[in-house]
Amino acid sequence: MTDFIYEKDLTNMKLKILSSPFHTRMVDELSKKYGISRSALMKTMIENLDMSLLENLPARYNAWKSDVNDSELDREIGAMLFVNYIPLLSEGDAESVLDKAKTEMDSGVTREAAVSNGIKEMSGMIRR
Repeated sequence: MTDFIYEKDLTNMKLKILSSPFHTRMVDELSKKYGISRSALMKTMIENLDMSLLENLPARYNAWKSDVNDSELDREIGAMLFVNYIPLLSEGDAESVLDKAKTEMDSGVTREAAVSNGIKEMSGMIRR
């Protein structure tokens, strides 16, 4: 039986995809928003996404940015971005972040603090 090297490890090919100017801009925006280093975010994407999805990430990210169906709170936290457009989290994880942020706001925490806490929680989920 013949073993094909390219079937075993696609990391270098995935890294080349993520080094394009469009991908770099997207990764920079996400790493800045979520406080994750570029390399850690890229590593997570390489480990969890296939090549065809990686190639389409900038278009998916732009589609999310122009989508008006999400709630305003979700737009600020970006929970559903990582479920529907860049699938790194489960829907349950994203909904728990949003529910926690809503609960915090209902209990008197400012919107900015609740969004900040939600972004921090998302950051931790993305890193794992």
